[in-house]
Amino acid sequence: MPSLGQKLNRSHIERDRRRQVESIIRGQSLWHETDNQLSNPENRGEISRKILFSGRLVKRRGNHRGHKKEDTKNMSEQEVTNQLSKTSLNEQEATEGEAGAEVNRDNREGLMKYLTKVLGADITAITLPVSVCEPTSFLMRLAEAVQYHDLLDKAAEAEDSSERLLWITVFALSIFVSNERAAKPFNPILGETYEFSQPSNKNYRFFAEQVSHHPPIGACIAENDEWKFWSSQCLKTKFTGNSLECNGTGFSNVLIKKTGEVFQWEPVKTVVHNLIIGKLWVDNFGDLSVINKNTGEKANINLKQCGWFSKGWRELEGDVLAKDGSVNFRVTGKWTESIFAEDKKGGKKKFQFYKNATDPLWVPTNKPLPPNKVPSIYARDFTDYTIELIQYDSTMTHLPPTDSRLRPDRLALEKGDTTVAGREKHNLEEKQREARRKREREGVTYVPKYFQTVKENGQDSWEYVGKYWEEREARKQ
Repeated sequence: MPSLGQKLNRSHIERDRRRQVESIIRGQSLWHETDNQLSNPENRGEISRKILFSGRLVKRRGNHRGHKKEDTKNMSEQEVTNQLSKTSLNEQEATEGEAGAEVNRDNREGLMKYLTKVLGADITAITLPVSVCEPTSFLMRLAEAVQYHDLLDKAAEAEDSSERLLWITVFALSIFVSNERAAKPFNPILGETYEFSQPSNKNYRFFAEQVSHHPPIGACIAENDEWKFWSSQCLKTKFTGNSLECNGTGFSNVLIKKTGEVFQWEPVKTVVHNLIIGKLWVDNFGDLSVINKNTGEKANINLKQCGWFSKGWRELEGDVLAKDGSVNFRVTGKWTESIFAEDKKGGKKKFQFYKNATDPLWVPTNKPLPPNKVPSIYARDFTDYTIELIQYDSTMTHLPPTDSRLRPDRLALEKGDTTVAGREKHNLEEKQREARRKREREGVTYVPKYFQTVKENGQDSWEYVGKYWEEREARKQ
């Protein structure tokens, strides 16, 4: 039996956890007054100190008399969803309403009490309201991540394996640009698919399928006449109060068809900051290692973690190495702005991309559109490429009913209708739960239609088995 001291200690820990989340959620006036300053990481150190020393961040608040204490320990998933939905909608109304509108305090308190229970937990299985989403599916985001696939064209055209490795490394770094938009995509339904093709661009085509729901795994393949890219990503998250840590597991691979070379890498860590207070911003950091599995050549790139006053934010540096460990290229830049490479071969031939050390290898060209150019407020920071990915009209008869474009919740949110989107999202999730219960009753294991598992370096990976594009052609006839 625990001693009185142990009970008191646990009580103090629980109290501190409540206060930690309370300080994040409560939305003190100083946070609102400095919201624009907080959106810039360069200012957040000074602002944080002001809040801390003003005492507002850790201000205690006692229970009001007559306030009914809620039991959140045994809240059901639907009750949590309803509480989150009410809170998000009230926050939206306060934002869009008159200046000084106050968010419903009871809803905030209910959300705060729930969040104290999930600190440090993986929240991928938690149902969230549509008001925190954007009108895309995670499978669409996979397609958006490889938007700069022209870098793979340059890799295929290169005559030297070291230069091919360099271009593929830059491609791997360009994937992080799509992470800048931190709004949450819809979780794909098990068996959901997505396709995107550009026949005029060397027959480029992309296909993805949701192959697992718990844990959530999306598998994809993209290719054109010169290369093939495939990847399977399982996202693990950890909620820490006002930020979300995202750790992806799984390999990304590129095959250069002309040479037969295969290049491989794993993702780095991503943290989404200011989930509740302040403007969302994203930090990608860690060591990215891209290896040529045929030659043994390797690129080691360090993405720096953002420090105080934005020191190191978005910066990267590293080397493209020869098989013997010598440096072929020095890579520097920022993954949101431009990436440079310096030829370190010391007098050997200049490769076809190389003009001088001040010429960037890559600059992102797809920029966020202004608010009047996107379908709704929930499509904020969409680019022309994102708009093309979600585009749907009645002439697309070749799409299967499982395609992400056809999700009724996504279509409703694209129009800005959160009421219909929320209802349709709930209906889809209920159908998915019922299908799972039916499989459990019948003892049936779900098998994806277009991908199968393979073991790779001790991890489960997903390999495309074909049939989708053949079925697509049959639907068009």
